[in-house]
Amino acid sequence: MGNNHEKFFSKEKRKLLILGLNGVGKSTLIKTLNQGNYQDKKEDLQIIDIKLKNITLCVFDMGGSERQRIFWRQNFYGSQGVIYVIDGNIDIQKALLELEKILIDTDLKDTPIAVFVNNYGKDNPFDKIQEFLKNKPGKVNIFKGSTLEYKDIMSCIEWLGKEMKPI
Repeated sequence: MGNNHEKFFSKEKRKLLILGLNGVGKSTLIKTLNQGNYQDKKEDLQIIDIKLKNITLCVFDMGGSERQRIFWRQNFYGSQGVIYVIDGNIDIQKALLELEKILIDTDLKDTPIAVFVNNYGKDNPFDKIQEFLKNKPGKVNIFKGSTLEYKDIMSCIEWLGKEMKPI
């Protein structure tokens, strides 16, 4: 039978998960990357291909509510990159708790994880998140910006593009 991930994903196509709590800007990030061509999802999971330069990202937009987060792990296997979105206007402790679960998951052991801090809010959480990520295992990098601004997102995508390995 073989591994479907190996058949479906290649040097030109990579599986990217977009994770984060509810209402942090995951779908807006995808809409910005795809130049506005994205309908806000009505399902718990929506998959869209986005072509950027010489790579196609098969993006898994996963719901962030507590009920939906229990299904994240089902899609970890075979993922070649993760963007975890944190919004400065939400409960940072809750966001970091979920991020911790992602960072220690064995299916994501060698997967690059980009933490995108969106909309800093009243209290800029960037320093707190940076401190949290200190000494964490794996390939983790932190980016700050706005899901509405293409340039901020592209630095995150460019880093992932360099770090993501074909299966």
